[in-house]
Amino acid sequence: MKQNDLYTAIKINPKALKFISQMFVSETILQELTDIKTAPSAYNQIKEKLKDDNNGLKMLACMLKATCYTYKKYLELGVSDKIFIDTLTCFTRFTEEYRKSYGEYGFDRGWWTYRQLSCVLFKIGELEYEYRDDEKTIHLHIPTGAHINLESCKHSLDSFKSFTKKYFPNKNYPIICNSWLLSPELDKLLNDNSNILAFKHCFKIIRWDKEQDEFLQWIYGRKDIKYNDLPENTSLQRNVKKHLIKGGFIGSAYGILNDFN
Repeated sequence: MKQNDLYTAIKINPKALKFISQMFVSETILQELTDIKTAPSAYNQIKEKLKDDNNGLKMLACMLKATCYTYKKYLELGVSDKIFIDTLTCFTRFTEEYRKSYGEYGFDRGWWTYRQLSCVLFKIGELEYEYRDDEKTIHLHIPTGAHINLESCKHSLDSFKSFTKKYFPNKNYPIICNSWLLSPELDKLLNDNSNILAFKHCFKIIRWDKEQDEFLQWIYGRKDIKYNDLPENTSLQRNVKKHLIKGGFIGSAYGILNDFN
């Protein structure tokens, strides 16, 4: 795939590409952004250089340029273009989420997306899987908009197991998840036939951080809205809002996957 074809494939809005032709950082730093050992440092160096990058689009441009190095790694591994495109459309998803939350295009997930660039996080079907060699675990992530009915989740997991066996046979680690979707509090707020509850019950909950507030970002799109002003567009939003106003909490729970059955 050529560079322009690559950008077309991951469906980046043209407004977010206006900085691509400008070189903000060296090619060396961009390459370091695609190695998980050097990526955190490279990201911080870029962030320091782009101090005036208020909406994050210059950071996005740097990361998009780095995807060319990521693609070369995919070719070396032999991983399909489909998985590359599915994984790297995270940039599209995040800029769209920013637009829905703030009314304009922007990018605020650079602290996260060097994982995709570094070939340690892959989207397989509906779910994302991140190899964490430091923990000897695989972190399961649920992208915004993912269908988490058990059939879709099982298909994703089966495909990922085959993927690991083929490309990373030495990384057959336990699969864990740390998410608001595993919060035990949701049992009080959702119907028994809820896909979220069915998903949650596939995990053995190890711990529960009741103070964690990331759920606000994923349920409502922003964390800086007062509880009384939270939107009520879905039954989940309405139920959680009532719960919070009454003094309740959601938090985030850590669990180990049994299986999607």
